[in-house]
Amino acid sequence: MKIKRIASLLLAMIMLAACGEPADKQTEQNAQTTAAVIEETTAEETRIEPNLPDITFDGADFTHLGTGGTSVYQVYYATNDLWAEEEIGEPLNDAVYRRNVAVEDKYKVKINLISDEDSINRMQQAIRSDDCPYDVVWSYHVRLFSAITEGWFLDLKTVPHLDLSAPWWDQNIQSDLTLSDKVYLLTGDITTTDDGGTFLVFFNKYLVEQYNLASPYELVNSGNWTLAEFSKMVKAVSEDLNGTGEYEEWADRFGLLTDSEQIHRLYLGLGGKYFEGNAEDGYRISITDEKNFNRLSELYELIGNEQYCAMLSGDWDVSTDNIHWYSRAVGFGGDHYLFCVQQTLTITELRDMENEFGILPLPKYDTTEERYYAPVDTNIPVLALMINTPDLEKSAIILEALANEGMYTVTPVYNETLLERKYTRDDESVDMLKVIAQSRIYDLMGISKWGGIYDIAIGVHRDGKELKISDYEKKLNAAQKLLDKNYDKFMENE
Repeated sequence: MKIKRIASLLLAMIMLAACGEPADKQTEQNAQTTAAVIEETTAEETRIEPNLPDITFDGADFTHLGTGGTSVYQVYYATNDLWAEEEIGEPLNDAVYRRNVAVEDKYKVKINLISDEDSINRMQQAIRSDDCPYDVVWSYHVRLFSAITEGWFLDLKTVPHLDLSAPWWDQNIQSDLTLSDKVYLLTGDITTTDDGGTFLVFFNKYLVEQYNLASPYELVNSGNWTLAEFSKMVKAVSEDLNGTGEYEEWADRFGLLTDSEQIHRLYLGLGGKYFEGNAEDGYRISITDEKNFNRLSELYELIGNEQYCAMLSGDWDVSTDNIHWYSRAVGFGGDHYLFCVQQTLTITELRDMENEFGILPLPKYDTTEERYYAPVDTNIPVLALMINTPDLEKSAIILEALANEGMYTVTPVYNETLLERKYTRDDESVDMLKVIAQSRIYDLMGISKWGGIYDIAIGVHRDGKELKISDYEKKLNAAQKLLDKNYDKFMENE
């Protein structure tokens, strides 16, 4: 059964990896690490029960404030997996229903969900209210960050009955989305949106065969799935199929199909950093460090070349058949693209793809990189507890119980029944999904965008310009001041 956590064996092997090891030794260690992730996440686990008091709440309501709406992200990242009215024969819905009923029966509560496309406004109203109506609040973490610095939320480490070290809570979000030792935002097996919002690479097996390319699966398993190998394959398949002398979307063949913001996800996948430091000593903007800018500039050389990479911008109206995910699926299925970088959830758009496709993690920078990195979309909803949560004990106990039960009822259905059995085409992709799940990271710079650093690469690509380190150096001071200001607020929050 798949458990959402950083594998202890993975971490142990990473700690053993010596920086000065020869390339072949490092490659062997990386291959062992990948194999360990696959083996550990495949093994059956003995059920772990939460350490909660024997208590009931006399039929009290437990109310989620969730998200929803009509925009693409509001549709795809709606908090629909928090509540289900009844069993309807749809696997995920029914798993959510059974999870909630189990918790309701045990703790004598009634679970409710209020969804609002402007949940932030509702939170503001609730913060000002003497009678907060929500037991837990959810929103896209790109929108919740400023609320942390405004002091809206509780440090979840201080909330009794929440065991943040438990395997049903994502450990990465606790370290990645904070500038202190405090934890304000959380996700895990209580929802599936973190699984669906994790970025990966789809590849067209037919094109790999037609162009006699190396097996991407073997590259991943050996630790050799790197930017150099990725670039080599991207360039190998790019062709001017209609002979016009120009590379045109849907008419010619490209090695990579993506959009402007994916440069950041691929950069993070390479192990690149926007800032570095720790809660004790503070942080500094590090994008201009040689190791980081080399990663970004080498990546931009590939993505910025219109001969190899198609940057797609589509219709974001979900009422039409032209939403950008659908367009990607059509083009990808029509063999116009070898690779497509997208969120895991977009696998549903490839169900009708005629040729076979596979799944890969984002490539590493080189073979000395100790692991793969899988960034999570900044738009996935995560939970927080407001400072005026009406019954903190009830909120903590029910959240802990829902996440624990979700690890055994909801997550397996999403990952094993839907992703692994319904949508994937081969066993290797199932193994890759396990590697990706254990490689998840969260993008704090993508949320905060201090000083405009995050948007530089998007802008120069849009304008067809050269990516220069001086563009970043000009904004370093402003970005550092904002980082320092937010660090101070994090450290001051009680």
